[in-house]
Amino acid sequence: MRFKNIIKLIVLVMFAFIAVSFSTTKASAQVHYISSNPKSIRGTWYGEKEIDGQDYHMSISFDKKKAVFVDGYGSETGSEIHSIYEKHVKVNKRSLFTPVYSGYYRQNGHNEYFSKPWGTSKSTDPETTYGYGEYRGHETLVMLNNNTGEKVGFFRSERLADKYSDRF
Repeated sequence: MRFKNIIKLIVLVMFAFIAVSFSTTKASAQVHYISSNPKSIRGTWYGEKEIDGQDYHMSISFDKKKAVFVDGYGSETGSEIHSIYEKHVKVNKRSLFTPVYSGYYRQNGHNEYFSKPWGTSKSTDPETTYGYGEYRGHETLVMLNNNTGEKVGFFRSERLADKYSDRF
């Protein structure tokens, strides 16, 4: 009888370790879902990236629920944030604004924000993350493409984007 109790205790301890490891992952412990863009990033941001020797100007505008990205060729794409708990969200492929849900997690003392297309699972990694910060006393918004590792820095004015775009 004593041997069976020892085996039960070992199995119970193994389940406890497994439960603790699942409860401390980034997806379950640190991700917070939001239903609007943070006030610190609202407004228009300007960025510049050099591709094949030519400067590629872009801008992104955030308001409370929407974001509009304008690339160097003038084409626009947009997204509209919905709460993760909304039930009836329709995806219209011809619409300028695609529905997304957003969130953030803390990494290295900073909030890293992300948006995922509506209908993707919570466990999938976001394609793009962005963070708010400062560079030489100026507000910056740094976007990171998680697939390629490329970073683009956005600033509040086009002059600052021209001046500091090569730093990212």
